[in-house]
Amino acid sequence: MRITTGMSARQYMNNLNSSASLLNKLETTSYDFRTFEKPSDDPFLAGQAFQVHRQLALNEDYSSNISNIKGAVSSAESTLLTVSGILRTANDQSVLKGIDGGMEQTDRNSIARQLEAMQDSIVSAMNAQYGNRYLFSGAGGYGDTPFSVDGQGNLLYRGINVDTGENTNGASVKLDYEYTDVNSVTTTKSLQVNFGKANGNSLNDYAISLSTGGSNSINVDNSAKTITVTLANGATKGDLQSLLQLKLGSGVTISGIDEPGVKDDLVTETGTATGTISDFVNMDDLAGETSYVDVGLGLKTENGKVVDQSAYNAAMPGINFIGYGTAKVDGVDVPQNVYSLLTTMAGMLRNKNLNGTQLMDSIKPYMDSFSNTQDQFSAQLAKLGTKETFLDSTNSFVTNVNLNLNQKDENVEYMDPADAILNYSMQKFCYKAALQIGSNILQPTLLDFMK
Repeated sequence: MRITTGMSARQYMNNLNSSASLLNKLETTSYDFRTFEKPSDDPFLAGQAFQVHRQLALNEDYSSNISNIKGAVSSAESTLLTVSGILRTANDQSVLKGIDGGMEQTDRNSIARQLEAMQDSIVSAMNAQYGNRYLFSGAGGYGDTPFSVDGQGNLLYRGINVDTGENTNGASVKLDYEYTDVNSVTTTKSLQVNFGKANGNSLNDYAISLSTGGSNSINVDNSAKTITVTLANGATKGDLQSLLQLKLGSGVTISGIDEPGVKDDLVTETGTATGTISDFVNMDDLAGETSYVDVGLGLKTENGKVVDQSAYNAAMPGINFIGYGTAKVDGVDVPQNVYSLLTTMAGMLRNKNLNGTQLMDSIKPYMDSFSNTQDQFSAQLAKLGTKETFLDSTNSFVTNVNLNLNQKDENVEYMDPADAILNYSMQKFCYKAALQIGSNILQPTLLDFMK
């Protein structure tokens, strides 16, 4: 086949343009050192880079979560050390150990005043906040202070009598429901419906059922003592609260509904939640509340529930520290929380009808319970310290992973500057050489002679 001058010129220009394009690309690489400018340049490396970027973004979330939790735990530990000092003063030092049967009433009254002052200090400390969240309010933390004292001097935790479990806010019920997060992962969570003081205990023993899949509706059958609620798919806790308020009054609330910055949990179409309404709350459930946070442990679920070892439980129910409930001692219900014990012991000291021997016999079970509760407090405080150490080690692990990921990102997305500059210089040399060769092999045209 005859190769014409035009064919040679066209082929030369095509090659020269390709060389110029490569020169421009290498020139860009020589100052930003990136191995590719767009995914199509190198789909394999681009895919690797996207995976690294995703993991880095996740690790940033983990680091942020750990930082927030560490701040709360550190603040909680500092507060609890203050309470621990109060308990030691009461039990291990001069106050309770100074009680004996031969004390004058004025001395007994003085000790009673000291115990009552300690009560106020304990309640104040256990209502400590970190930011706008109450540290010891369990899985929630927003809204009212977790600890309060009613008109009869009973300690309340979120409106619930710490000794008896009676809910002074009215009847309530806990319902398990399905929650689907932004990653389409479905887990089983719990919500507590509080029916408010206006309803009181009038809804005791009512059976409530919650299902989804239809339109929003509620039916209350007073004769059968049933409340049937249906929600549309994708409805939220806020929708449920509004529906209940419409039928049962504005006092009906759902725990955690007002958490700022947290989107209402979606209640999905899987299953039906049922429960029996009562104005008594299971204190063990309150003490065992969980609020899981993903800190990079490989969050996973089994049977719709978060696996404990795969996430960090950030809930710190205050009753786990100061105690709750009562225990039978010689047929008498003895409180198992420090506040109620101090109340009872202060009352006994003020009781002029209790003589020396009677006072010591009466107060001993409460002093023994106080010692046990103090030991429980110390154990929970030590457990919190262990969790803080765990957060430190987890944070170190996430930091090291970040360093490795940044190094991997550097290796995938960027090249050695010396290589980038050398490649550009070589291509520049090749391009100039191509221009020189073109001027030698391409024949002059008539237009060149006419210039």
